[in-house]
Amino acid sequence: MPNPAQADDSKENAKEKQRIPTGLLLVASAFLGGIAVVFWNRRTLTTMKNRDQNSPEKPSQVDEDAIY
Repeated sequence: MPNPAQADDSKENAKEKQRIPTGLLLVASAFLGGIAVVFWNRRTLTTMKNRDQNSPEKPSQVDEDAIY
């Protein structure tokens, strides 16, 4: 008959072995998500910059009654 203390140790060892791949998955997901955000924002900012350069500047009108 197996010793209950040994059964608990084997469960803890299995959980420890499972934590490493899970942690690596979380780190890889965060890293790739960060890279995706950088490229998305880079493309968006480039598009906005090009749009501003192509359009003629319009004089801005200031509303004296506006609350900022």
